[in-house]
Amino acid sequence: MDEKKAVIVGDFNIVPANLPAEGTLALGIQPIDMVTYWRRCSAVANFIADFYKKDKGDTEHENLISTVFNELIENASKYSTKRDSEIYIDLKLYNTVLLMQIKNVCNKLHYESLKHRLEKLLDPDTDLEELYVSEMEKKTHGDKNSGIGLLMLLKDYHIQIGAKFELFTDDLYNVTVQVYYFMEEN
Repeated sequence: MDEKKAVIVGDFNIVPANLPAEGTLALGIQPIDMVTYWRRCSAVANFIADFYKKDKGDTEHENLISTVFNELIENASKYSTKRDSEIYIDLKLYNTVLLMQIKNVCNKLHYESLKHRLEKLLDPDTDLEELYVSEMEKKTHGDKNSGIGLLMLLKDYHIQIGAKFELFTDDLYNVTVQVYYFMEEN
């Protein structure tokens, strides 16, 4: 990969960076906090979901946002290179579009794995239902690296996802994952 050129997979920067958001929330967390006390992933995800739900009874949006962010936080925490490095969470609301973004640093092996996984999941020829059944079969046979989380998000929720990978140092990559959730009016 050219050091100055980013690799983008999927839907990235759908909303122009210079478009002002109607609301924003930014957090910084350390992977060590999340993997040492795993339930903190869901606590952060639930906080974010509660912050962005439309009203007190809005469980549909709250559950989706919590589920998506829990998966993103868990993945960023598991695959961050240094446990004391930062994971950056950035959310922006544009009318009915919620941009959920998470940034971390990972090694080349995790970069290649995530890039390949996203390319497969986002390929228009991929049947997500069929892939889900196949992955579940692998999981029942002891495969611990099924990568089922991102698959389930794309299969079950009305979201768009993309990632940007940038070479940081010799073997480290900045990874930015963006998820767009279109919060239709009910």
